[in-house]
Amino acid sequence: MKLHKEALFTMVSSKADSAQIALNSFFNPKLTEASWYWAANFQLQAFGWYPNFRVYLLDGDVRKQLSTESFYTAKQPGTHPEDQVPTLLEWTTAIAKCDWP
Repeated sequence: MKLHKEALFTMVSSKADSAQIALNSFFNPKLTEASWYWAANFQLQAFGWYPNFRVYLLDGDVRKQLSTESFYTAKQPGTHPEDQVPTLLEWTTAIAKCDWP
């Protein structure tokens, strides 16, 4: 991100991804859900300093968001209709058009 400031780096993720936690626990048996959550927050905060990084966080234990029907209706957690937060479909469409939210 630092070396390629003209490029946009994006992430669609859930901080409660049980499959990812299980995979990483295989390599690090001491990993807990709490330590995974802390590490995810730490990584997102570090990436958040870069103006060319965008993240779309989904609520719950979501896996393969881009290949399911929920792709068309998913919204970020804790949002209200009046907030006008884009759906995952709207967010990725804007990224594809270089209209970065």
